This record gives sequence, structure tokens and C-alpha cells, in this order.
Amino acid sequence: MDAVLRDQSFSWLTGNIGGIPREMIIAVLLLVGALILERRTTIGRAFKAIGAGELAAVASGLRVGRYKMAAFAISGAFAATAGLLFAVKLSGGSPEMANGFLLPAIVVVLVGGTPLTGGVGGVLNTLIGALIVAVIRTSMLYLEIPATAQQIFFGVVLIAAIAFTIDRSKVRTVK
Repeated sequence: MDAVLRDQSFSWLTGNIGGIPREMIIAVLLLVGALILERRTTIGRAFKAIGAGELAAVASGLRVGRYKMAAFAISGAFAATAGLLFAVKLSGGSPEMANGFLLPAIVVVLVGGTPLTGGVGGVLNTLIGALIVAVIRTSMLYLEIPATAQQIFFGVVLIAAIAFTIDRSKVRTVK
């Protein structure tokens, strides 16, 4: 897509409003919407209940399958919005364009306190994890650390976060 067509179609997504990038405004609006969904709606409470204990949620009468499908749909909508913003910013797209963001994205969730094995997380916790990882990534770029070393660092952080969130009482050890 050339720049002229992009500007005609997606000009509402690019640029600044009062010195603030529109991408940031969209991100803040999505964050507020996610917070309202998480804390003020029935579906948000159901998500928390399913994350805390799926069997207990089933026993309490929640339709877990429907809520899981809704969670994946909401997640897909957020991913589609991020992909659209990214593609508009770069004036193009490719399935491999954001491969470098996968490992830091997983680290963001884990640093925010959400265990990979399931459990209760939260929008604000993930935001804090994102801010921590953003500071680390920016510092690494400023210090001119190579991309491979950055990936190794995030891999080590990922392993450490998994080690801290693992429930050791359920792990069998061979003696």
C-alpha cells in the first residue's frame, strides 16, 4: 500500500492530537475498556472465576466453554487492532513482521504476574509488566546491545518467571 492510499484510508490512526500520538490514545482507550470489562462486568468476573479454578466455575453453573470462546474472541480483536496499527505505521504487512515481539510479549505477561499454568492475572498487572519490559528494551537499544543478546536475556527472564510461578507441590521429583 502506498503512502497516499494509506493516508486516505487510515489517516484517523496516524498523526498527533495535541502532541500525543493517536496510537497512544487508542491504546489508552483500549486499556480503559479492558479495565471496565475486567472489573465492572459479569463477563469479567466470570473470566476471573474460570482463571482461579475452572472446575469450581463449572460447579457454580458458569458456561465455561462460552466464556472461553468470548475470551479468545476478545483477545483476537485486540491482536487485530494491534496488527492494524502496526501495519498502518509501517505502510505494509507480513506474517513475519512482528516475530521479534513474541518473546517480549510472553515476558510482559509473566512479569505482570500471570502464571502460564492458568490463574488470575489482570489488566493493570500486565500494564506494569509492559512498562518494565519497555524500559528494559529501550535501555538495551540505548546501550547498543545486539538483538540476539536481547532475545537471550528475555529467554532467561522467561525461564526465571516460569520457575517462580511453578507450583512445586505438584511436581514429582525422581530420587
